[in-house]
Amino acid sequence: MLENVPILMDEVTPGRSRGTRPPMSLHEVKRLCEVQESTATDARNNDISFRAGQARVFTTNALSPFGWNSKLPADVWLASPEERANLSPDIKAVFKWCAFALIEHNLIRQELRDAHTGRRRQARIVRYAGAFS
Repeated sequence: MLENVPILMDEVTPGRSRGTRPPMSLHEVKRLCEVQESTATDARNNDISFRAGQARVFTTNALSPFGWNSKLPADVWLASPEERANLSPDIKAVFKWCAFALIEHNLIRQELRDAHTGRRRQARIVRYAGAFS
């Protein structure tokens, strides 16, 4: 992990159980989303230490922040300013440090994906040519 170098983590859902461990608390999620300071979070084998300024991008199949972590309000986008002002400090911190986006369709055109798949397939054919003869 390098300072100021972003990291991409695929299929991160802190609201789900982690093996035998419970889901992340909101305090843990808040630390996971903190970018300005150096933070650490529990992981499967070893703790993960994030450097200051290290942006984190998480992908998930959740359709909303509530689906990402059920401790976040389900209807936060519909809440009044007064209701949002009364949320817990941990919830406010998660929404302050984490941007949520719902992508409803593939961002890469099918032709580009097909071309990439074809190049990968051709590279494997070349790599393994004669390996099984």
